[in-house]
Amino acid sequence: MLFKPKLKTSNIRMRPFTFTELLPRTEKILGRNYIIKSYTMNPPPEKTPIVIHKIRLLHKELYSIGYKLPKRDRLGIHATIEALCRETFSLAAKAAFQSRHIKLGTLEALRVNVETLKHLIRTEQELAVIMEQTYLRLSVQLIEISKMTNGWIAYTQKGA
Repeated sequence: MLFKPKLKTSNIRMRPFTFTELLPRTEKILGRNYIIKSYTMNPPPEKTPIVIHKIRLLHKELYSIGYKLPKRDRLGIHATIEALCRETFSLAAKAAFQSRHIKLGTLEALRVNVETLKHLIRTEQELAVIMEQTYLRLSVQLIEISKMTNGWIAYTQKGA
C-alpha cells in the first residue's frame, strides 16, 4: 500500500506571478505610447518659415550653454539673452500667422530683437562668460537669422 502524505496548503497562498496584477494592460501601454510617438515623429508643417526653426535651434543651443555657466552669469546676462531669444521666437511665430499687411510691424520688432541678441552675445563673449568658439558659432546662427528676417521683410514690402 502506498502512503500519500497530505500537505496542509490551505494556509499558504501560492499564486505565481502576483505582481502582474499591478502592471497596466498591454492595450493601455501601446495606446499611450502610440499617441506620444505620433506627436513626436511628425515633422513640422511645410508652411512654417525656416527662420522659426533656426531661432528654435539657437534657443536650444543657448539653453544648453546655460548649464555650463556659473550661477552669477547664468542668472544675469545669460538669463536676459534666453528671455530675449524666447521673445524673438514668439514674434517670429506671431508673424507667421498674421496677414501680410499687419505682419510688417511684427517683423520690424523681430529685426530689432535679433540685433539686440547679437550685441548681448558679443558682450557676453567680451566679459569672458562664453568662449570665443561658442561666440562664433552663435554669431553665425544669428547672422543667418538676421538675413532671413530681412528677406522676409523685403518680401512682405514687395507684396504690399
